[in-house]
Amino acid sequence: MQPPDQNQQECDLSTLRARLDEAEETLRALRSGEVDALVVYTPKGEQVFTLKGADETYRLLVETMSEGAVTLTLDGTVLYSNRYFAAMVDAPLQHVIGSAFVDFIGETDRESARQLLADIPEHPRRGELTLQSMTGATIPVYVSGCPMTADDFSALCLVVTDISEHQRAERERSHRELEQVARVNAEAATRARDEFFTTAAHELKTPITGLRAFSQILVQQLDATGTVEPNLLRRAVTRIEEQSGKLARLVNQLLDVSRIAEDRLSLEGEPTDLSTLVQRTAERTQVVAPRHEISVDAPSALLVQADPVRLEQVVTNLLDNAVKYSPEGGVIEICVERDDEEARITVTDHGIGVAPEHQARIFDRFYQAHPGSHYAGMGLGLHISREIVELHGGTLSASFPAEGGARFRIALPRTSSIQVVFLIPLASQPCCGRQLRRSSGTRPEG
Repeated sequence: MQPPDQNQQECDLSTLRARLDEAEETLRALRSGEVDALVVYTPKGEQVFTLKGADETYRLLVETMSEGAVTLTLDGTVLYSNRYFAAMVDAPLQHVIGSAFVDFIGETDRESARQLLADIPEHPRRGELTLQSMTGATIPVYVSGCPMTADDFSALCLVVTDISEHQRAERERSHRELEQVARVNAEAATRARDEFFTTAAHELKTPITGLRAFSQILVQQLDATGTVEPNLLRRAVTRIEEQSGKLARLVNQLLDVSRIAEDRLSLEGEPTDLSTLVQRTAERTQVVAPRHEISVDAPSALLVQADPVRLEQVVTNLLDNAVKYSPEGGVIEICVERDDEEARITVTDHGIGVAPEHQARIFDRFYQAHPGSHYAGMGLGLHISREIVELHGGTLSASFPAEGGARFRIALPRTSSIQVVFLIPLASQPCCGRQLRRSSGTRPEG
């Protein structure tokens, strides 16, 4: 067999090289996605293979999904948009492509959108924005973006989700929750009102019953004898005075609550000696509560600028509560003191105290820490007292020692609307009950 000549060999080699180049070009086209089908020559003839792989499936998914999909250049120009995003902004697809993405964002969110796009090349970002359509309608959207790099080309890929329904559902849920809270509050207010009316009627009835009883005794005595025995007259008049005073206080509490609700509770400030005020109030309380021991520890004088009538009302209420909730023979302690920051009045009793579940609400209007017991009142005294102290620029707080009882403290700042004036301590350290003397001049520094 004769070997092929050189020309034949060169022809065969050229054919092989051409086929190799064709195969390499085909592989390159496959890798880059430049072809959608292949023609393959087989012994049975030419066969056409259509490329229905992941790339086409992905394109179909993006085009048919119910969310906006957008590809942007790094400067925010739209390179690609699916039909859903174009429908969201109510613009033709050809108008969307080539436009700046921020042109489809509401004016108030454009700066946020620019910042989001600027951050995406570093790491994926997401956030809520407002789309603005060509017709001016706005749509709340959630935008999720990530960077995309292919060969030497970089872009931003965004998925834009319409959250209108989500926000509407959230608003409806919040509205239902608010309605439920309002309903619960209204029901609680109704119960509190009914309880208050019941308690108020009972509290008002007690002094009225006393007034009628002693007035009837006097009338019967006069009808029977034409005169009233002096001792009976004294007892009757004393009880009438006590009950009328209690009735007046109850009515004044109701009026004060109304004034507080309408911001009409006012003060008439004047120089007031806390020591004298507390001592006088304690003595008056001791007269009506002879079975309790009331101890006062106070300096000789402690002047503040205050409304003495209102401040005495607060101290009286604290003492009345201490008497009410203490056993007969119990000791009630009142301490008046001061330091560089404030003047304080502390009332301590050793009675039944307040249960932990009630302690946080004792200053609430109409709240009763001992409902259903003979201790119950109208639930107004502490509420009004705190309002009065706060109008003075101070605070009224409560604590409950582990050994029992209750301690209420009025703190009046030396600055603001309450100021301690011309006071010099005999000792260098302030202490509860330290004897003090009054200066004849202005309040000293320090």
